[in-house]
Amino acid sequence: MVITNPESKISISRSVDPSSDGKRDFVIVFAGKTQVITRTVPAPQTTNPAPQTFTQPQPLQPSSRPQTTSLRGNQVMVDAAWDTLVQRDRDLSSTYTLVDIETRRSGSVSNFSGVWSNGSRDSRVFRSSSWDQFRSRRNQLRGQGYRIKDVEVGVGTTDFEYVGLWERGSADHKLWVGLTWQQFLQKRTEYLKEGLQLIDVEGYTRAGETRYAGIWAPGRADKIWKAKNNNGFISRHRQYRGEGHYLKDFETVVEDGATQYIGIWLPGNTANKIWINDAQSGFENMGREFAAEGLELIDLELRPNGSRQSFSGVWTGLISGNRGTSTTGNQSSGGDFKLLEE
Repeated sequence: MVITNPESKISISRSVDPSSDGKRDFVIVFAGKTQVITRTVPAPQTTNPAPQTFTQPQPLQPSSRPQTTSLRGNQVMVDAAWDTLVQRDRDLSSTYTLVDIETRRSGSVSNFSGVWSNGSRDSRVFRSSSWDQFRSRRNQLRGQGYRIKDVEVGVGTTDFEYVGLWERGSADHKLWVGLTWQQFLQKRTEYLKEGLQLIDVEGYTRAGETRYAGIWAPGRADKIWKAKNNNGFISRHRQYRGEGHYLKDFETVVEDGATQYIGIWLPGNTANKIWINDAQSGFENMGREFAAEGLELIDLELRPNGSRQSFSGVWTGLISGNRGTSTTGNQSSGGDFKLLEE
């Protein structure tokens, strides 16, 4: 799905949770004027899909035929086997770059989704059920001049699966997995003092508790917030937009049966839009509208919704701005688990 925004003043976001009749309100802000539109979409499910046991990387068949979408500036593939996704990346490498990967379990198989952005840049992907193997590959790629930019953690019944996306670059990055939210924020504070800012967050379930993975890159100006509802998230998004930051990464996690919304904002003056929890058809329609405005999809978030998935995404235009100070968001406590560093 394509996207890159000029100077658009339109902001669209969902403002409230769905009611029992399946209706949701979406807030549209245009040139400072706000309008609420009610639309009926499937209500999200607040439980995780059944986990699976992961083995060493091998071809897995998706639960259904992968779906691809091509719009001006982006390519998107949803629910593909790993080998299919990797082959798609090779086929597109001359004109597109893989910028985001999503994983999900469907019954006893893993499915993978990817977002490609217009323009060819040197990148690598890797998948492993062994943390030691994943870390070894990460160190190997780092020695070859690649820096990790996206991490996914899949949870099985007895093991984890790690998926990473690297892009060629000279600046070093840091990666941690297995953190509680409190530990995650502490690590963020520590790295900010070293001149590193958060660029990616991943939430997953470990031993019945929510755990987090994060990637840090050079910079000192990230903002992060975890909200318990859409209203809280949208309010914070508007505040940070007013302070000259754009939403870089969006993540949903389920804690105590309720969905939490997490965002990472970085400095930059660019058009920035988020569309939350829609069916795939509605999501693609909005993607076409945003593409027509010159916006680019930079982040795809999928979550269970009964037998289907809810689609959320972040779109931006050309990014400008510098790195400055930082702001901390909500905090919540967690258990004492071993930290797994990159």
